[in-house]
Amino acid sequence: MDYCFNNRQTLNNYYAKLVKTIKAFLNWAFERGYRNSLKFKKLAAKEDEIEVVYLTAEELMLLYNHKFTSATLERAKDMYCLLALTG
Repeated sequence: MDYCFNNRQTLNNYYAKLVKTIKAFLNWAFERGYRNSLKFKKLAAKEDEIEVVYLTAEELMLLYNHKFTSATLERAKDMYCLLALTG
């Protein structure tokens, strides 16, 4: 925890994801007899509530119909719109 927050400057939600992954692996190892301690069950991490930012349908269609001069931006727009419309 000290390393994640002080050295890597990790945010709470990413740290919580790391803890969940480690706990899943240690639980897997415990079930197969590789570990005999359940101390890892006490690990916990606080997650912050995050604001989800999204485009409205009108904003998405405005972006979809916009023509960029750069081919790179045009491909990025196409990929974003594809994922937004199918996601």
